[in-house]
Amino acid sequence: MSATRLTGLFNKLQKLQADERGNVALMMGILLIPLVGAVGYGIDYTRAVSYKMKLDSAANAAALAGMDTARALLLSNPNMSPDSIKAAADARAQQVFIGLAPKQAPYIFKSLGFSRVGETIGGSVTYTASMPTTFTNVVGLQNIAIDGGAESQGPLAQGTTNPANPDILIEENFDKAATIQPDRNLGGGVGLYKNFNNWLTNKDGVEIGPPGSYGATPPNAAPYVAELDGFSNSYLTKKVYLAIGDYELRYWYTDRVRYNMYLPTPVCGSASKDVEWVNASSSYGAFGAQTNRIGVYLDLASTNTPPAVFSENLIDACLVSHNKWIERSVKVSVTTPGNYWLAFQAEGASDGWGGVLNNIRFCKNTCPGAAVADTFPWPQNTALFTDNFTLQSGIWPADYIQNHRLNVSGEATASSLWQNVPAGWTTTPINQIEFSKESGSDYILPMDSYPRSGVSSNRSIHRKFLFAPGYYKLDYEYAPNNNLGTTGTWCGALTITPINLQISQVNAAKSDSAKAANTNQLSVYVDADVSFSHPETTTALYNEAVWKAWDGANPASGAARLPRTRIDSCVHSTLKPKRTVYFKITKAGNYWLTFAAEGAADGFGALIDSIALTAVGGLSTTAPTSHVSIPPHGLASGSTISSTQSGYTFTTN
Repeated sequence: MSATRLTGLFNKLQKLQADERGNVALMMGILLIPLVGAVGYGIDYTRAVSYKMKLDSAANAAALAGMDTARALLLSNPNMSPDSIKAAADARAQQVFIGLAPKQAPYIFKSLGFSRVGETIGGSVTYTASMPTTFTNVVGLQNIAIDGGAESQGPLAQGTTNPANPDILIEENFDKAATIQPDRNLGGGVGLYKNFNNWLTNKDGVEIGPPGSYGATPPNAAPYVAELDGFSNSYLTKKVYLAIGDYELRYWYTDRVRYNMYLPTPVCGSASKDVEWVNASSSYGAFGAQTNRIGVYLDLASTNTPPAVFSENLIDACLVSHNKWIERSVKVSVTTPGNYWLAFQAEGASDGWGGVLNNIRFCKNTCPGAAVADTFPWPQNTALFTDNFTLQSGIWPADYIQNHRLNVSGEATASSLWQNVPAGWTTTPINQIEFSKESGSDYILPMDSYPRSGVSSNRSIHRKFLFAPGYYKLDYEYAPNNNLGTTGTWCGALTITPINLQISQVNAAKSDSAKAANTNQLSVYVDADVSFSHPETTTALYNEAVWKAWDGANPASGAARLPRTRIDSCVHSTLKPKRTVYFKITKAGNYWLTFAAEGAADGFGALIDSIALTAVGGLSTTAPTSHVSIPPHGLASGSTISSTQSGYTFTTN
């Protein structure tokens, strides 16, 4: 082959080689686009994952904040509508989310607000975001979509109005009056408030001011207290959610109007009957008997509007405290979960003077702090009353026996503080009894007197006393008027069967067959009776004495008569023993002390002398080894009462 032809072939091969390089470059360029996109997407995806983690963290914090906001509003202001609570929770959650979310890309915040099932509350937050890409936009992917959110759940009680103790569901000392403008300024730091601090009120509202304007200073030195009767009777109520479980309500109460005739016993209770017997007008100005009265209610709340007046489901009431602050405690067991109205309502005379409140607490299980103080008004072992039937000189002739109404002897001690003790004893079945002089000016009281007007000679003497809850001691001397020739003492039986057994024993041992074995029989009773009083029908001697209703009306036919609760008895004794018996009172009220001759009505029976009443101590003191519990008027303390709505039970106090 010639050299010319070889040169031409070489040139053609060079051109072909150049063309192949161009094709490869084109192919490599085409392949490089997805390769770069894949690597760039990995980088952008990693950025998106990091971005989502930051958004999720912000969403979690926002959900917690929204839930806490909803919980706080629900507990401090349960009257807010669900829509208002959701709006507030959304606003708080969005604020937290915006503050914590990264700013690299636009996002859309969504909140589903709060949810509640029973005592569990929850908050949830969702969001969407669109993160711009850096590398993958070369392949047409300009944004990466991100969706996410967070949920949070917790107990409703967490984060209550008292963060230091979430078991305190409601706590009110009225100290917000220092920063809240009253609806009406009454001067002297006193104001009239409507719907104070998330409490709802009716009528003119509640009067709040410094304690000096209302009497005694609260034990916690609170700067403000609340009176429910500002210009007229009103209430203070708040809705609270209660799950199934046990709760305690505590509050402090003091009266504003004094009732010296009920000194020194506080008068509170768990039902209307516990306080409605206080019927005397106050000696402190022209005030009705019930002007200080408040009632405490717990009603199921089916709406956000409380009733115009609370009339059912009373759980506590107070009327008299003698210008002293007393703390009340009510134990509640909820069986139906839901919203309840807790209400404090003035219920006495609507005269601008009423009961005063402070330190309201409603707690899960029990409220923290010391136990409720005993309101027993006397120091331990205070002598309250004595009667040795020694009459004033010149009242009686020197005769051995004289007939007279027994209405002049016996007196309360100065330390008893009793200003309501009646002038004397009342006798039945007629208003007459004999005094027997033992020697000099010493008298002893024979309980088996001479018959008058065809009435049995057996007599009963009755005297009314105002007792506070606590333990008491009764001392008296007993002696037989008939000497049956026996040796020993037959006393202390409290029911008919053992008393009859003692009578049989006396009958077997006595030597004088002419006298009945029960001729000296005596019983002592203490009974509560706030419905009946015991006036004499006339002042004439030997007149029949009957029980009357407390307002003076004749009692209904078949109505119960005293006495009922025997605390001691004696059938016979050789000597004149001193008897000592203890009894327990669980509810404040008027109680009748009765000595009754119950043996053979033969004109010669039991003799009594030297009666003494002593206040042993309050219910928190150690109980006497042997004592009789006196049934109170109404339900006994510690009884369980069900609400009319069957939503809860509470224990009487």
